[in-house]
Amino acid sequence: MSDNSVSNPANTCLQLKRLSRALTETVRRATDIVARYGGEKFVVILLDTKLEQALYPAKEEIELLPLLSMLLI
Repeated sequence: MSDNSVSNPANTCLQLKRLSRALTETVRRATDIVARYGGEKFVVILLDTKLEQALYPAKEEIELLPLLSMLLI
């Protein structure tokens, strides 16, 4: 099995760390939280944020998806 294989636990851990770092860079305030839950799922918690304010980081994260998919290969 190749070291680059997604099934390699060390590679998977590195990929999740890269994803976490990229998501963390999209939040701006100290009270904003990026957390991993349920294995490969992430949540971004924006405390005291109105919907209109939350749309900007959400848009940035969506725009990052193609780049993130390249990082995770």
